[in-house]
Amino acid sequence: MFILTVAILWPHAPITVNDNDSYISGQATWNQIAIYNGTSDDLRPFHIQGNKMRVYITAQPLTADTELKCQIYGSDGATSSDDLTWNGDDMSVKTMSLQLKTQPGTYSVNIDVPDTPTNQVQWTVQVFDYY
Repeated sequence: MFILTVAILWPHAPITVNDNDSYISGQATWNQIAIYNGTSDDLRPFHIQGNKMRVYITAQPLTADTELKCQIYGSDGATSSDDLTWNGDDMSVKTMSLQLKTQPGTYSVNIDVPDTPTNQVQWTVQVFDYY
């Protein structure tokens, strides 16, 4: 009896609950819907079914002292944007993430690298839809 009582009352390891919306809804999950790659300006459309999206950008400059701007456009114009900047001799890989609560529909991701012909950034964009 003593061992059974101790086993029941013994503090258990804390339970970690993932901040994952699929746990709450029981059905929705993050789904990758697009991957785009490039080295200069680009505008790519995508369609989401859910009410949330995530856009991950991984980039590395091919020339020093440059930048990259990412904008997400919907039917009402720009909905979100962020920049990556490399100064001096910094040639490191950098990432950014944009997450939006929105409506189902068609959106575009715009990658903008400065127009100087020698500036190029090797980038990858991954788009996720929550449905």
